[in-house]
Amino acid sequence: MQLTSDQQKAMQALQRFFKSPGERVFILNGPAGTGKTTLVQEVVKWLEANRFLPVLLATTGRAAKVLTEKSTVPAVTLHSHIYTFDDIRGEDASGKDAWESSAGQLILDFGIRTNTFKTPRHVYIVDESSMISHEISEEPHTAKFGSGSLLDDFMEFTRPNKVVFVGDACQLPPVAKTPFSGALEANFLASRYGVLCRGFELREIMRQQADNEILKMAGYFRNGIEEGQFVKYPKLKVSGTSSRYTVVHPEERLLLKAYVDQIKTVGVKSQIMLTNSNWKCQELNRNVRQALGHTAKLQVGDLLMVVQNSYITPLVNGDQVVVESVQEDTYQAGMQFLNVTLRQLHNGQLLNTKLIADFLLNDNASLPPNTFKALLLDFDKRMRNLGVKRKSKSYVDAMMSDPYLNAIRAKYGYALTCHKAQGGEWPEVFLYVHKSIFALRDAALYRWFYTAITRAKKRLHLHSDWWVEKY
Repeated sequence: MQLTSDQQKAMQALQRFFKSPGERVFILNGPAGTGKTTLVQEVVKWLEANRFLPVLLATTGRAAKVLTEKSTVPAVTLHSHIYTFDDIRGEDASGKDAWESSAGQLILDFGIRTNTFKTPRHVYIVDESSMISHEISEEPHTAKFGSGSLLDDFMEFTRPNKVVFVGDACQLPPVAKTPFSGALEANFLASRYGVLCRGFELREIMRQQADNEILKMAGYFRNGIEEGQFVKYPKLKVSGTSSRYTVVHPEERLLLKAYVDQIKTVGVKSQIMLTNSNWKCQELNRNVRQALGHTAKLQVGDLLMVVQNSYITPLVNGDQVVVESVQEDTYQAGMQFLNVTLRQLHNGQLLNTKLIADFLLNDNASLPPNTFKALLLDFDKRMRNLGVKRKSKSYVDAMMSDPYLNAIRAKYGYALTCHKAQGGEWPEVFLYVHKSIFALRDAALYRWFYTAITRAKKRLHLHSDWWVEKY
């Protein structure tokens, strides 16, 4: 593969890093179109040829699958690689048994695995590293992973092996109290973990992307982020003449119609609609399904997005699936379950599983703690009726295979938020900008637009409004 001059320099810097005993972290940063994934492919080949053992990881399931398809080494998510289930922990402010208390929470505790990839020849390469959080979330969750800080746990897990963080520092940071992509900041890593860092920033756009209007539009927002220069209401500047990269539809409804027409013509795999809020996603998903002639109930042909990793199927957070069959199952723990056959969009594999029907249409981004507790209590009751004791191996094994406790959590996937789309890319993106996005300011606003725009590989669709400016 012919590398650009920029990529060749980065490869040389990486080779020096791999041969240097004192340096532990390398940061490969760069905007969309500079060929980070292409370079990773070549790095993997070089590592294998030089008897290193590359371990490929990514922050989302979607990103891991993209990385797997583009390299010779299977990639998995950070969470699945470094964490393992330990126990169910109960929390109750009154000191009562959380299993019995109506106010108590039940939390799955995942500890850090014993690292079996720790020979001096193992090298960790982590894609989409801008999404790795170093902060401990203060929000209530149904699961706790390690110390609560993914970056802290990963750095401890991999010590003293070499790590290559790959990402784009201008994309959206992880959702946190102080949003910040620490894995792509050399000074932060050196100060927090006492490691020596080397890095390289790719800047040269690959030749086949040189005239890409999408990348030029994204470059406007990236420059603002890098220079700290922000316009309060920035414009999406597009060519007033014919362009094979951008399409401006006169009205919002015509943008939606064009999206639906394309789904009817080519199916659901090649395009996605992105917007800036969960409530708008819900509205757009309803509108798209109605335009496709779908009823209120889940039906064959519906596009879903998985929002939580599954233990009994290969589905992970961020996967897109199409419903091939659906049958009503039963009510369990106060929820309706469906028996479904799902087809994975990226490889066509069919999976038979259960799905929580109630979760499809509510506004929750994940299963609320109280709902998850109801599922656990229902499972626990069924185990007690079978004489299986808590904390026993049989109990834990049953937890990992129970079809109701592990039923798929998914949302309709025709429209996604930009955060949910991060780590993925589609040939065509229909960007539905709602004016509420301008409640964000400065870097946060610019990062949102930059990330949303760069999800499009071939064509970006917009609807005409005051924030779209033709030149």
